[in-house]
Amino acid sequence: MEKHKANKVFEKYTSIILLVIITCQLIVITIFGVLKESYHVDELYTFGLSNSFYKPFINWNNETNIWHSPEYYNDYLTVQTDELFAYDSVYYNQVNDVHPPFYYFGIHTICSFFPNIFSKWIGIGYNMLFYLGTVLCLFYLSKLIFNDILLAILICIAYGFSAGAISCAIFIRMYMIVTFFIVLLTYLYGLLIVGRGSKFINIFAIVLINILGFLTQYIFIIYAFLIAYGYFVYLLKDKKWKLLFFYGVAMIVSIVLGVGLFPESLNHIFDGYRGVEAIRNFSIMKDFISRTTIFLLLLSNSFAILPIILIIIFATKLFYFINNKNQNKNILYKTTLSNYNNLSNEKRVFLKIIAFSTFLSFLIIAKISPYYEERYFAYLLPNISILSIHVAYIVLADFFNDSRKVLNFLTLLIIIGTVVSHISGGVNYLYSNKGNDLDTMMSKYYNYNAYCVANTGVNMTIPIPLLMKHYKSCYTSNKEDTIKKIIENENGEAIVLYFPDWDKIQDSNSKDLEYIIDHSLYDSYEQLVSNENSGACTNIYLLK
Repeated sequence: MEKHKANKVFEKYTSIILLVIITCQLIVITIFGVLKESYHVDELYTFGLSNSFYKPFINWNNETNIWHSPEYYNDYLTVQTDELFAYDSVYYNQVNDVHPPFYYFGIHTICSFFPNIFSKWIGIGYNMLFYLGTVLCLFYLSKLIFNDILLAILICIAYGFSAGAISCAIFIRMYMIVTFFIVLLTYLYGLLIVGRGSKFINIFAIVLINILGFLTQYIFIIYAFLIAYGYFVYLLKDKKWKLLFFYGVAMIVSIVLGVGLFPESLNHIFDGYRGVEAIRNFSIMKDFISRTTIFLLLLSNSFAILPIILIIIFATKLFYFINNKNQNKNILYKTTLSNYNNLSNEKRVFLKIIAFSTFLSFLIIAKISPYYEERYFAYLLPNISILSIHVAYIVLADFFNDSRKVLNFLTLLIIIGTVVSHISGGVNYLYSNKGNDLDTMMSKYYNYNAYCVANTGVNMTIPIPLLMKHYKSCYTSNKEDTIKKIIENENGEAIVLYFPDWDKIQDSNSKDLEYIIDHSLYDSYEQLVSNENSGACTNIYLLK
């Protein structure tokens, strides 16, 4: 009765409550956006690939040992007034990259309304839009499954305030939009299985989301295939032959259209360096346990509610075992399954498909990912929220046998899990430099000429936000080229040297610096910023 009354209240004010919750979540993201001071190199690629006119990478035209003005870097990161809405350029850039173009079309569109402006808020704002859509879809998905508004709201709170969700929104890459597509795709399959709306319209919508998801990030394929397989088996088991045929044709159409719109995707997946790396990682089975363990630890940091729920399940079952050890063993599982069995058969099937698709997707991602980072499974967090909160609710209902106590304890659990996720893992991609503003620190040195010693595109890209502040700067491939350029331009003034290194944290560049000093008129150097705390993977020095 209490649960019924609570849902009546929440049902009456659902829109207001959702608005308040999402507003609070967006405020939290905005606060972390303010704290974000530097960029992951992939975030700079986001702007470069979206906006640079037929120039996917800063080193595309091999412009080393040449003096560059701030406009050179600005042209790479921003849209120019004569290059607005140049989607052909975006497409060209992505053909020469390793990702499909849809996300970059969106970034380019926004930047075309703000030419010559490079700002983190363009990318964060774009992500916030899809974060909003994700939370709304998650609410309706949860409500569809459980028919419980309060539980759906708690699931949205658990996901939306977690460190993993906020990190995904802050990271200026395509993972937030992929998350939105995954949740929307799952909701559409829910409508099909539960029997809401027109099946043909829902399948058409699934085809559209499949195409857009495929054209956004190739990891979308993993979950899309698994949930499609689950639904296919469901139709096969129920012998719904006409719907099965129509659905099968629709899935083939989505594949053909997706590849047809971006044929280079086949090369990216099967012959590109990221695709080849993923296939190689998948084929090496000896590291399966170690990789899975690492990703589980990452998951527990970004969504700490999960390990807490597992602990509660273990403790609850242990309690039942101790108090009922002389009784039938079935008592350990009877009440646990009772709440689950209250769901309709279709909803139970749907939950199984979600669990199957999410679990296998996580294992595959852990196996093929190029780096040990949360971003690769971030799009699974909404589903993990649904499954985790559902299991926690069942276990707590068994233990307390009082709906009000269950909801109160579940709310407390979500609060604790959220706090723990922010303490243990924290929000990533801020590069806050321990409270110091890197740009402010470097501002008094921007009037000096800058030399960036880098021989790879990645290392040339990392310091762009700083190099574009110097009146004059240039790239050099090695210390010998650096010395030649310095000798050509020696005027007695101090110079700034950048040594970016994305692959590792350097203790110092003392040998290179001493070599340069020995072969130039400079006699000393001072380290301005270290690689470790620059937020730009760069050691920065002043030669004088």
